[in-house]
Amino acid sequence: MAVVDSYITGDDSAVSQNASSVHVVQTFTPLIGATLTDMRVLIYRVGSPGTCSLGLYTTDADGEPDIWLGGIGFNGNAITTDTAGQWKTVVFAEHLDANTKYALRLSGGDNASNNINWRCDSTSIYTRGERLHSTDSGASYTHYPTQTFMFEINGDFDYVFSPPVDVITYKRLVAAAADTFWYEDI
Repeated sequence: MAVVDSYITGDDSAVSQNASSVHVVQTFTPLIGATLTDMRVLIYRVGSPGTCSLGLYTTDADGEPDIWLGGIGFNGNAITTDTAGQWKTVVFAEHLDANTKYALRLSGGDNASNNINWRCDSTSIYTRGERLHSTDSGASYTHYPTQTFMFEINGDFDYVFSPPVDVITYKRLVAAAADTFWYEDI
């Protein structure tokens, strides 16, 4: 298992998932194809958000969540209340293609008193994805290209072996006598 893609440092803020109509999303683009084994996000809770989930999506031409590939639910009430957050790992199996943009969507919480918060770098230099935010159940998204949620995608890389290359070998017969050289390719 190896890290397929991640952004795990520089968090200086958090974004709240505090209503069912709010979608908080992080897009990412793995450079190498892999079979996903788990996903991690840095989160904390306020109050009792109840059941939360982390979903994986393909993205459309605008880089926004499109087709749901699957998701895993977890008990949001068991997440820390420390605003520094905790890494929540969810086990998940899905194949990710190289150089294809995907989206992670965190769900849970229903109001300002009971919500889940995803730690974020508000001045990110991550260039293979961005933070997205929707307040209308995903009908439209605001893109934040210089902001990145803390995430880590782990998996087993695809290994592609090149087919054998045709090798042409030559043999040369060489003979020398009396300042004369003879050779013949066979």
